[in-house]
Amino acid sequence: MIIKAPNPITGLHVSLQFRDGVARTDDPWLIQWFREHGYRLEEETSHPEEDQNAGRAKVRNRKDHIAV
Repeated sequence: MIIKAPNPITGLHVSLQFRDGVARTDDPWLIQWFREHGYRLEEETSHPEEDQNAGRAKVRNRKDHIAV
């Protein structure tokens, strides 16, 4: 699901990474939260590889996020 913010925000917001006001998620709870708070939601119609991860946080190596 594509989430469109009312303002062109960039950064982490309600656990989603927005870029120019757009984020993506398949989490039903987040979709409902954004719907209830007036964000525009759009179904994704195509999934080109370069667009599939747009607006999602990237984790390259999980070890980077584990405290030693």
